[in-house]
Amino acid sequence: EETGNSVDDIAGNDEVIGAIALYSQWQDKLLEMFYHASHGKRLLRLNGHEDLKYCAQTDVLDALPIQKEPGVLVKNQVSR
Repeated sequence: EETGNSVDDIAGNDEVIGAIALYSQWQDKLLEMFYHASHGKRLLRLNGHEDLKYCAQTDVLDALPIQKEPGVLVKNQVSR
């Protein structure tokens, strides 16, 4: 879904570029990727398997967090 951001808007945002690259590579196996990630491993040590399963779901909420500035996320409604 389009966010209204151009390539120029995200070009300097390494976090967004990294997130897009990771999602492109792992979109069909998000849960597996979370098992390999450091925060995923931490959740597993805390018996958070159900949390990882929840986080690996896609298209379950009608909201998309948008980063307005470093450390600040704003909820945008998504129309389906």
